[in-house]
Amino acid sequence: MDVSFVIPSYNSQDTIADAITSIDSQAGSLSREIVVIDSSSHRLVKEVVARFPHVRYIHNPVRLYPGQARNLGANIVEGEYLAFIDSDVTIQENWLVRLYSRLISIPGLKAAGGIIYNANPDKTYSTILYWIEFSEFLPGSGSGFRSFLSSSNLLFRRKDFLDSPGFDLSFAMSEDMLLSRFFSGKLYLDNTTSSCHRHRTERKDVLDHLKNLGFWAGRLRLAGKGRGAFLSKVRWLSLMLPFYRTLVVIKRVIRADPRQFLKAVTFLPLVFGGSCYWAAGFYNGLKCGRKPTADSLDNQKSENN
Repeated sequence: MDVSFVIPSYNSQDTIADAITSIDSQAGSLSREIVVIDSSSHRLVKEVVARFPHVRYIHNPVRLYPGQARNLGANIVEGEYLAFIDSDVTIQENWLVRLYSRLISIPGLKAAGGIIYNANPDKTYSTILYWIEFSEFLPGSGSGFRSFLSSSNLLFRRKDFLDSPGFDLSFAMSEDMLLSRFFSGKLYLDNTTSSCHRHRTERKDVLDHLKNLGFWAGRLRLAGKGRGAFLSKVRWLSLMLPFYRTLVVIKRVIRADPRQFLKAVTFLPLVFGGSCYWAAGFYNGLKCGRKPTADSLDNQKSENN
């Protein structure tokens, strides 16, 4: 087997069929297997996956974080290469051949990923979440080595992944940042291929998700890892994060596509508001007090950093 695709799943019955179909549509002759690691408390995901007899379905009775599911899958598959795709993501037809060619042609490269499109670009709050969460991987971003790649679409040599610490089992989010630190300087973003991520569209769902993203980012800094770890010692500086993140996000949006200038300026107040929710979660993460809301975590269909 050349490539093993591992899809972490939780309540992903509405999206996982599209994810599997996009894998089945990959160009090239590389042999591949698909494994779904599902920890839903119902049978709906299993029923959807059953439409694809070639897909291996594994159910875990205890809720797994996405990183936990990926680690489990990585240890039971057989491929020389290991692909992680989220259950609410579809990948471009050339995704596998493009990233595979990067891994075999660039010396020392450990993992590669594609740029990320928003599957709900017509929804305002979906756009805000997409910009804040994935501003480093927007269409128009240049190819090259990166210090961080999103776990929503990644290709590794399986041996390299198994030789790493894997995804941190104690993190529901930001686990891809921790893994990226291990492979620092050996990650590649390829803008000649892409994935498409389906985002939340309702205001409350988006804001809850941003707060949870911030919480786990704060936990990361509390552990002394990642840029801004000093904030764990001066938590009050977190009050400045909404201003900083808003400027960074708007700058990245315009740099990736100057045609988005007017839209970016128009959405600036909403980006700032979303960044405030992210920063509130970040502060709670630094305190390591309140945990993310149970409803928003239970409603997660999959994880993206």
